Amino acid sequence: MNPNYIGLSIVDWKSSSKYKLIYSVQYSLKYFSDQIIKLNNLNNISSENEKRKYLNRKRKYEIIKIS
Repeated sequence: MNPNYIGLSIVDWKSSSKYKLIYSVQYSLKYFSDQIIKLNNLNNISSENEKRKYLNRKRKYEIIKIS
């Protein structure tokens, strides 16, 4: 997990060097980070700005749902 992506994989290990990948997926949260950066670049947006609050809450919500 990093600030922009959450990934997971399910692996069936046969031995220390042999495995079978069962499933993998990557979720992108980059949209939210990009939108917050855009807001910051437009003007000096405070953390009290409604759009910024919305984006932060939405990002947290999506992380919880992915978990």
